[in-house]
Amino acid sequence: MSLVPDVMVGVTDSRPGTSWGAAVALMVMHVVVAAVAVPAFRRLLPLPPAARA
Repeated sequence: MSLVPDVMVGVTDSRPGTSWGAAVALMVMHVVVAAVAVPAFRRLLPLPPAARA
């Protein structure tokens, strides 16, 4: 997982009104979503052959 784009949001002034607080919140959000999604995908995928049809 790469947090480089999130860091770039914090470093550059490309978006008015952004701050390091917002960039850190974005990073935390990405880590939390990955922490939930990866175990869910590992448990649920691949689908059994009967469910693919």
